[in-house]
Amino acid sequence: MFVVMPLPTTTSLAADVNPQFAGSPVTFTATVVPVTQPGAPTGVVSFFDGTTLLAQVPLGGNGLAVFATSALAVGAHAINAIYSGDVNFASSTGMLTQTINAALPTLTLLNISPANSSIYVGSTQQYVATGQFSDNSVQDLTGTAAWTSSNSGAATINASGLATGVAVGTVTITARFSGVSSSIATLGVSPLGPPAPAPTFSPGSGTYSTTSTPVQVTITDSTSGAKIYYTKDGTLPTTSSSSCMSPCGVQISITTTLRAMAVATGASQGSTTVATYTIAAVSPTFSPGSGTFCSPTSVTILDATPGATIYYTTDGSFPTTSSMSCNSPCVVPSKVSTTTTIRAMAAGTGISQSGTVVATYTIAAQNPTFSPAAGTYTTPTTVTINEATPGVTIYYTLNGGFPTTSSANCTSPCTILPAFTANTTIRAMALGPGISQSGTSVAAYSLAALNPTFTPGSGTYTGAQQVQISDTSTLPGVVIYYTTNGSIPTTSLAPCANPCTVTVAATSTIKAIASGPNLSQSGVVMASYTIH
Repeated sequence: MFVVMPLPTTTSLAADVNPQFAGSPVTFTATVVPVTQPGAPTGVVSFFDGTTLLAQVPLGGNGLAVFATSALAVGAHAINAIYSGDVNFASSTGMLTQTINAALPTLTLLNISPANSSIYVGSTQQYVATGQFSDNSVQDLTGTAAWTSSNSGAATINASGLATGVAVGTVTITARFSGVSSSIATLGVSPLGPPAPAPTFSPGSGTYSTTSTPVQVTITDSTSGAKIYYTKDGTLPTTSSSSCMSPCGVQISITTTLRAMAVATGASQGSTTVATYTIAAVSPTFSPGSGTFCSPTSVTILDATPGATIYYTTDGSFPTTSSMSCNSPCVVPSKVSTTTTIRAMAAGTGISQSGTVVATYTIAAQNPTFSPAAGTYTTPTTVTINEATPGVTIYYTLNGGFPTTSSANCTSPCTILPAFTANTTIRAMALGPGISQSGTSVAAYSLAALNPTFTPGSGTYTGAQQVQISDTSTLPGVVIYYTTNGSIPTTSLAPCANPCTVTVAATSTIKAIASGPNLSQSGVVMASYTIH
């Protein structure tokens, strides 16, 4: 005898909401499926909560058994779905753990505020929705409630509870949340009055130089309580632009086109005022400034404008933003060693170009010097002219005239030969490529005869004496002038060749000087002779 065994099945169990709140329905669905052979199991599915039978549900032709309940208590529940089997299919079980949480409080009252308000066409009114719940809690539901205007042609209201006046009229505003309707608010929309006057700016459009302090612009509107909307990028302002209450201050630190309009309660939008503020860099300065210098000079260019770049030239041309550049303080890379004209200006991002400033640095040769110095000399004298400025030429004269570039010239140290044997005045100056002419130096050299000497000298003698008057200098052409009567000799007397012999036959006083062509005369010397 053969025994036919029922075919195996599997039962799966699912919940539509898990976890769920207490008092809210949960639907359990059991699905019975043959394991090895196709077919349609029949029979009953029993739903248990632990060991407690909840329900018995016939298995449908689609293999499903569905059971819904809202009676489960708070906590975790072991739900089992047991398929009973039939003559062809064996029984099977599905299970799951269903969690039931404490029930949420329910909304009992929904209020909106303000209850009565009025706005102008184009203006807005913010509403607030407040919910009261069954557990006596209160919650702001403004952003989650559904808002409604009774006449969107007069006023609209968005999802955030912001109403906007569209046309003159009266509307009612309501909200709804979780099936609860709010109280009713009344909103009146009135027409706008004349537009607010255009704002004014102080100071107005212009070019301003700024250092560390931005330009302070005050925007004012004559309408009391007006709100100013403004832009600093040249675009037209809207009520979404930056705003402030009149009067208000705006800082301008770079070149800016400022536009502003005024909006006042009950007034239509005013016209727009525009002003352009050109922020220019402060003109640079030089340290040291223009002048004449006798040695290579380091020049620093300064500018007080923060963030500005200095542009400069050293050939006298006007600088552009393609010229050499640096940031303040800016030391010109090479010392100014020849006469140079520097021009500079400053500019930066959002900062207009400053005026161009110019400084001329005249590099002049130093005044020549003489060695030995001017003075009176009793021997032929060799003079050297010295110049401390490198690369220059010395120009000089020996006749006291002022030297030019056509005069005799030499380079330092410059020795004048032959030695001077007569009174001479030297004038000298120096100049060179890119180096201006120095001042003219002058030195006067006087060549003087020596004081004559007497041989024999003063004294008492017996008989006539042959007295020799002589000048021992080596200067050419020296002659002696003398008197024997005690008077002072001059060059108008007859000269006596040096050395000069005089016969003294009687008591006498001889006075003598020495002199010569282009020579200064010596001092007067005297000798007294007593003859017995």
